[in-house]
Amino acid sequence: MKEIKDYEEKIVIWAYKDQKVGARRLEKILDQDYGIHITHNKIHRILLKNNMAKDNEKKKKPRKKWIRDERKHSFSLL
Repeated sequence: MKEIKDYEEKIVIWAYKDQKVGARRLEKILDQDYGIHITHNKIHRILLKNNMAKDNEKKKKPRKKWIRDERKHSFSLL
């Protein structure tokens, strides 16, 4: 992971206070209006660090393992 630079953090915080939008929309605003490209994942990390965004608990659930039902003998059902 690349580290977050101070000027990026200041710009994102300033733009968030001005616009009050999420990370994906802020990415486009920063790119169009200010000519600075910062990925929305990095913007989201900055917002989380400064308590301006919430973590989505649904996205943190562990993945369920896929288990195939297998029989001891392939023709036992027939």
